Amino acid sequence: MDTKGRPLVSAQELEALIEGWGTSKTRRVDRYYPLRSWFLILVVSFHGLWLLFFPSQAAAQLSPDPSIADFLTGYLYVRGWYMLIILGFILTYVRGWYVGIVFSALTLLGIVNLLLDLFSLYPYRLSHPNAQFTVLMGIRLLALACVFLNARNAGRLPDRKDRLNLLLFRRRAEEV
Repeated sequence: MDTKGRPLVSAQELEALIEGWGTSKTRRVDRYYPLRSWFLILVVSFHGLWLLFFPSQAAAQLSPDPSIADFLTGYLYVRGWYMLIILGFILTYVRGWYVGIVFSALTLLGIVNLLLDLFSLYPYRLSHPNAQFTVLMGIRLLALACVFLNARNAGRLPDRKDRLNLLLFRRRAEEV
């Protein structure tokens, strides 16, 4: 910030700087962008709705102690709303609104959130792992990797008409 309280770089200038990272002179479209985005939309939607409508079941799976599960129920309900707000940010991809900035922020937020959850929500599950928890953590890590790849490839967005096309990856690179 300068002395007058204005930022040195506007959001448009920052987005233009981020979009140019790793691009070559010939623009190549990331054909897997829609697949990763649909995966994120589905995971965040289902997880957010599950936490909104069944927070007590989620809390019971995280801790067998009823007092801790009661505390976690309210926390997980709020987390469900938080997930649906994140879904709104993921959908900025469809419109093309500051995609690089949004996915970079979501990557940082996802890493911090995972680290916080490892120490606050998952201690019991980490000491008593089961297959369901392992699958949940795998999906969470895969979603975090997808968010990172979307941030990294923000300069290689498909055309607006192809942004939700699940079969875009089947086209040859010359056709996209």
